[in-house]
Amino acid sequence: MVKVDVKGPSIGTYRDRDIPSWIDVRDGRYVYDRIWDENDGWLAQLSRDELVIVPGLIYRRETEAKPQ
Repeated sequence: MVKVDVKGPSIGTYRDRDIPSWIDVRDGRYVYDRIWDENDGWLAQLSRDELVIVPGLIYRRETEAKPQ
């Protein structure tokens, strides 16, 4: 499981949980990309620069550092 250090502002909800616009984890910042499709396997939906957090939100690694 990925430990989220910091979360950005919510852009909505999914399954009664906030969807952070971005998250910071140990190896960098990831931006929200899409919701995991329950009809497909986890790994089939992820590219090398993506991760999943509960409750099934897929985030893509930010390619360029942006000022906070």
